Amino acid sequence: MINQILDTIIPKNEKLGMPSAASIDFRTHNSKENIENLFKDVIKEVIDFTDRQYSKSFEELNFEERLFIINKIRINNIKLYSYFIKHVFNVYYSNKMVMKQIIKNSKKVFKNNHIEDWSLTSSVLKRGIKYKKII
Repeated sequence: MINQILDTIIPKNEKLGMPSAASIDFRTHNSKENIENLFKDVIKEVIDFTDRQYSKSFEELNFEERLFIINKIRINNIKLYSYFIKHVFNVYYSNKMVMKQIIKNSKKVFKNNHIEDWSLTSSVLKRGIKYKKII
């Protein structure tokens, strides 16, 4: 179920060649949070809200319904949601595959002949991977 949750938060973007969040291995990154417990808590919240709202499993929901459930968690348990989102974004945007696509996409010229300004990502590009891989 965690893969559906991650794909709801950051879905794959075929046009830009960006991978979905589920394609990144979040468990290999070392962080201060206990990732397994964090994932379990998020999954529990998702199951609870899904049962109450739709009386079916999260996997059976369409994208808009899954997004609605994620937003309900954000509203009702902001602390859990904030820890989870922070971890997801930190790991996703420090992943080598994602970073390569950001650099590649920053050089593309769009229809109106203006180049996208990716200068806001320069600190992320300089910093590189934030987490150490577990040995």
